[in-house]
Amino acid sequence: MGAILGFLTIFPASNHRIEDAARHAYMFPVAGSIIGLVAGLVGAGAAELVDGMLAAFVTVALLYVITGMHHADGLADLADGLMTNGDAKRKLGAMKDAATGSAGVAATVLCVAGLVAAVSSLDYTGMLAGIILAEILAKFSMVTAAYLGRPAAGTGGTMGTGALFMRHMNGKKFLAAAGMTAVPVIVIGGINGAFMAVAAVATTLAILGISRRSFGGINGDVMGGINELARLASLVVFVI
Repeated sequence: MGAILGFLTIFPASNHRIEDAARHAYMFPVAGSIIGLVAGLVGAGAAELVDGMLAAFVTVALLYVITGMHHADGLADLADGLMTNGDAKRKLGAMKDAATGSAGVAATVLCVAGLVAAVSSLDYTGMLAGIILAEILAKFSMVTAAYLGRPAAGTGGTMGTGALFMRHMNGKKFLAAAGMTAVPVIVIGGINGAFMAVAAVATTLAILGISRRSFGGINGDVMGGINELARLASLVVFVI
């Protein structure tokens, strides 16, 4: 578990090797529950003390601090790649560019704004449940992407972070992750949790399809972008 938390968060971990994180990626939903619980508790407490919008801002900011903005960077790179004209090689080149383009900035800002808007409409109990479930589903979405995806063109086959996670994912691990996700979704969310899961999985499948057409497959940036968008989609559905 240390390698998983070390990869997904800024929490100190004694065993933080990317290979170990990839091998045990089916545990992502458990890490998501920890991240969501920490952010959700702080958010619920803030909602009792300050205005809803301010509490939402604090909660979302904390969420990004905990995760080290790691996957937000993936969303920005994904947006830059999709908005670049040309073939898959050129699009992937734009994703690898260290400088974030206008599409990446816009995607990140819109995603953060959407999260703040969604969280601001929740009371303290809804905030705790919604954030925990959204974070679990976001992490399960990355597991789904690793199971269903294939390395993007020009990523070097088994080289690259995304390809490493895909190589270590299999049917048994995917089903284990699905079970770890289903229990809290049903127990905490009930019917609302089921709708959130549908939104997260639909978002994942949509991004996988778009990425196959645009890049020939997926990479680590696409998986990070899926995490961000699945979290947002599931939270919006929870609010609705």
